[in-house]
Amino acid sequence: MKLPFLLSKVYQTTNSQAEVINLINSLINQQNKALFENSSEYIASIKKLKFKFFTNSYILSGFPKPNISGSIKLSNPTTISIIIYPNFYRALFFLIWPIVAIPFAFSGPMNVNGVFRDLSISERIPFFLFIILPILGGYFDSISSIKKAEIWIKNRLNLTDSLI
Repeated sequence: MKLPFLLSKVYQTTNSQAEVINLINSLINQQNKALFENSSEYIASIKKLKFKFFTNSYILSGFPKPNISGSIKLSNPTTISIIIYPNFYRALFFLIWPIVAIPFAFSGPMNVNGVFRDLSISERIPFFLFIILPILGGYFDSISSIKKAEIWIKNRLNLTDSLI
């Protein structure tokens, strides 16, 4: 079963297995400066030929970044299988909130200032904003961050799309 918002691809690189592991180690040790404190953008781990990148939740740098996990295959050229996925609780919030708000936007007559009547278009606009803004937030939080993470990991590890 493939989960929604999950990106699973296989890439190739001209680097050897040891070079890929060294590149991942250099990403783990990379530090960001925020005011007077150094912190890493990702918390990562490598075990044998598998690696994982998790967002460092203690730093505030805009939208949270998705989690990246992968495995290095031994072959010539080196093949790397990568899975990128967002925080599913946040994605679920951004999907459920508009579904809950839609009935209020299309509801029938309401009691407005003591008068039972249909809402005018100017009174319905705030309801539509409560629907559209979480959908846009969910897009930028979940979907676009997955694409940016894919580009980031491809550039950092010198990956190209596999023909497999």
